[in-house]
Parts: sequence; C-alpha cells; structure tokens
Amino acid sequence: MVTEWQREAERALNRRDFRLAHELCFKILERQPDHADALFLLGMIAAEHRNYGKALEVIDRAIAIEPRKAEYLAHRGRCLLALER
Repeated sequence: MVTEWQREAERALNRRDFRLAHELCFKILERQPDHADALFLLGMIAAEHRNYGKALEVIDRAIAIEPRKAEYLAHRGRCLLALER
C-alpha cells in the first residue's frame, strides 16, 4: 500500500498536483514515520512553492534517514543556493 501511495505521490508531483502529493505523503508518514522518500517529496513540494527553508528542513530529515541518497543531497544543495547559504 505504501509503495503504491509513493508512486502516486511522485506522479502527482510530476503533474504539479501538489495537494494530492502532499496528502499521499502524509498518509505514508502516518504508517511509516521514517519513510525518507515521503519526506523528500514533501521537501520538493515546499521547494516548488519557493519555501526553501521548509524544503531544506524536510530534506534534511530525509537525509538523516538515507544519508547517501544522491538525489536528496543534490536538492539540498539547490535549497542552500536558493537561500544564499
């Protein structure tokens, strides 16, 4: 079930249906609070809304769980650049 929600959240994010992606990520996190991909997707939603501080906060939580995931680290860097840090 969680895997299906994650795939649907990714598809929703890709088509810019942020509300659905957000909802699905929270459903995932209710079942698995340490689900790094759901946290990362929430960070991407925040970044799409130019809320880079929140995006960085959530992506950092994902990195704490999956520290070697290159995609997380790359998007963290983008947030830092947007925040001029």
